[in-house]
Amino acid sequence: MSAVSYALGSPKRCLLVEDDPLFTEQIKEAVKLMGLHWSIDDVQTGQAAKDIISKANKKLDLVLVDLGLPDVHGNEVIRAAKKAFPETPILVVSVLTSERNLLEAIRLGANGYVIKNDTTLSISHGIQSVLEGSYPISPQLAQYLFRLAGSPKFSMTQNFPELTPKETSLLRLLALGNTYGQVADILDIKLSTVQFHIRNLYKKLEVHSQAQAVSKANSIGLFDLDGMGLESTNTGSGVPASNSIL
Repeated sequence: MSAVSYALGSPKRCLLVEDDPLFTEQIKEAVKLMGLHWSIDDVQTGQAAKDIISKANKKLDLVLVDLGLPDVHGNEVIRAAKKAFPETPILVVSVLTSERNLLEAIRLGANGYVIKNDTTLSISHGIQSVLEGSYPISPQLAQYLFRLAGSPKFSMTQNFPELTPKETSLLRLLALGNTYGQVADILDIKLSTVQFHIRNLYKKLEVHSQAQAVSKANSIGLFDLDGMGLESTNTGSGVPASNSIL
């Protein structure tokens, strides 16, 4: 394990779980591009990561984890980190691109999923987005979430909570891949108001992530994701949804 601190002052703490030295350096470079104060603890195995999580004397501010680790699946690290630090954002950075890996990581509490063949700048944007409370998904993977959102996983007869028009509009904008800041600009409301509505949405829908909220809402026909293509959709913010996802 090595620890690297960037900038002066009291840095935030990041746990990086990656067994490939080349990708470790790429991800560290992505963190440096954000220009923030970070102390990065990098480990090469899932067990080493779980040891750090269990012995941490203060919370982690960010967890970056590969899924294809040499000893255990990275989802075990996600599970451990979410249990120990429920509010800490977790971003998967992996070469694995299967639907099963994506959905299981989200189910266990990952807040975003980017793939390693994205550029260093794109990975940096993904890290920044997850720290801002968004849920970055590489465009290559987003198709899985849209397919899931179109599956009738919940019955129309269920007691689905009533959403306000503002909450419905906000959820639709998030489904298009907008960040919280972009949603605030589009709806002409404060960022804190967006965050307030998000908290209420999650409580009403009994979900823990943006992807789960979109899936549950669309499954009962709250809005139709058909035609909301990643390549051509523009929310009005001047940022195409395919780019705003990551």
